[in-house]
Amino acid sequence: MSGLSVASGWKCTAGTITVQFDSFPPLVAGYGITRTDTQKDCGDSNNGFGLLFNFNLLGDGVHTMKVFDNGVQFGASTFTVTTLGEPFRTGLSKSVTITDFPAPGQQVTLQWDQAQQNFMIAGKGGGGGGDQDLSSLIGGWEYVYTISSTFHDRYQYTGIEQISGKDVLRGVSLADNSPIAAARVQDIVAGSPLPYTFAAVHPTLIGCDAYFFNKPGPNTVTGIYVLAVGATCSTIAGSLYDMVGMRINPSVSMAPFPQEEGDRYDEALATQSDNEGEMKETIESFLHAWQER
Repeated sequence: MSGLSVASGWKCTAGTITVQFDSFPPLVAGYGITRTDTQKDCGDSNNGFGLLFNFNLLGDGVHTMKVFDNGVQFGASTFTVTTLGEPFRTGLSKSVTITDFPAPGQQVTLQWDQAQQNFMIAGKGGGGGGDQDLSSLIGGWEYVYTISSTFHDRYQYTGIEQISGKDVLRGVSLADNSPIAAARVQDIVAGSPLPYTFAAVHPTLIGCDAYFFNKPGPNTVTGIYVLAVGATCSTIAGSLYDMVGMRINPSVSMAPFPQEEGDRYDEALATQSDNEGEMKETIESFLHAWQER
């Protein structure tokens, strides 16, 4: 055991259920939780009990849990706790990918969850979790991340094009109408172990704003922002920053794209098979930086 978890069970009829860990004072558990698996034994299903508890508080080692009904013990178990040295760790961030699980050729991505004090399943298969349909990104988005200050990058994705036989989502920045392109990571770099479903690259005069993310809900994305530099944005510069995105209604009119900067973007979009190669190099560079994180 580790982190926050629920001590649970069932009893057909009960008064006050309390749970005692080792020699600590008993804690009152909730009773009346629906347990459809107990219908045959109890004649009803509202006989479950549960107690949310931070097992890290017990420290590393073997511990005992006893369960009481109105002070009379009716159950007990032993278990082992493993901690990270403290009852509640803050400021940690990490994703890991397990390959060939739960079956050969499949993979599962685990993400550290501070609230649970544990790793949680964040994605499965190729890429990350949530919606993996590229067309689901069509519309307005605001990507928010913090470096020394908080940035709000706003884009409008407009439609999908086929480039070198692969789907690429086109869009523009709502700040200056400059282009952005997005794609599924697995479409650009097949077999990539990155725990992110999508990658988006926005060429700028100093490199590329690059975003790697999953889409856990219809109006939210979560992932990483990085700055990529070089002629084809093939080098990750600096750190990786946590990023969240929210769907927006882009009612603000877009500023005209400066003509003197147009040649730079036209050249960037024309290189490497019109974005596909550029995105591939950015993804591969990000993979190295992510693995070193």
